[in-house]
Amino acid sequence: MMAKQMLGDYYLKQLVDVNKATITRYETHIIDGNVMFYLAGHMKNPNTSDTSVAEPVSFGATIILGNEGNVAVARMIGPSTSNLATQELIDILDGFKLTTTL
Repeated sequence: MMAKQMLGDYYLKQLVDVNKATITRYETHIIDGNVMFYLAGHMKNPNTSDTSVAEPVSFGATIILGNEGNVAVARMIGPSTSNLATQELIDILDGFKLTTTL
């Protein structure tokens, strides 16, 4: 479990270092041996090849680290003025968690 937590922390660090992310929400959940991370905040648009000039966007993401090296990622990206940490949008990512078997 500690290694999975370290991987989640590393992913978060990369968002901050590479995409200049500002994290407004970070949660860790352990479900049936899988470790799930939920992150939300703002970052430079990852779809732009040069993130140094990219426009800021809002994002919400779920990362599930399963057993035997299995990983699942779901990410939502929207305009920087949008709030992707609302309960309705978190429920969408939770739906991904509930329908993904690792």
